[in-house]
Amino acid sequence: MTVSRRAVLAALGASACGAGALAPIRSAEAQTYPNRTIRIIVPFPAGGPTDILSRVIAQKMSEDWGQPVVVENRPGADTAIGAVQVARATPDGYTLLAAMDTTLVMNPATRPTCLRPVQGFRVVTLAAKNTSLLTVLSRAGRRALQS
Repeated sequence: MTVSRRAVLAALGASACGAGALAPIRSAEAQTYPNRTIRIIVPFPAGGPTDILSRVIAQKMSEDWGQPVVVENRPGADTAIGAVQVARATPDGYTLLAAMDTTLVMNPATRPTCLRPVQGFRVVTLAAKNTSLLTVLSRAGRRALQS
């Protein structure tokens, strides 16, 4: 089985994983991949950072391969709705999940019957890193802003 590094990174750059991503792509299938629409499931509402990043990646994938790449938003249940949809899809590399730590770490810890990311998904690439920061305006800062 030979799949180029560029093909893997481009096809599966949707924020982390796909259900079985390239698992059973055999040599003949790898030569024609992709030959139909690829879906990227984003388990968040439209307009957020994961959605925007997925759409940028989808556009580039579509341009590179000449195949449509569709971003579908499936928000709800702390990302479990989208993740379960991808977990139930055929593991052929045509349904990808834009996942994050909530999907792959927190949900299995708090809802063990929901999904099993280790058995159900294959991490393909890291598309982005972000850092969250909680800030508080101090009294001195408030006075500075008021003057």
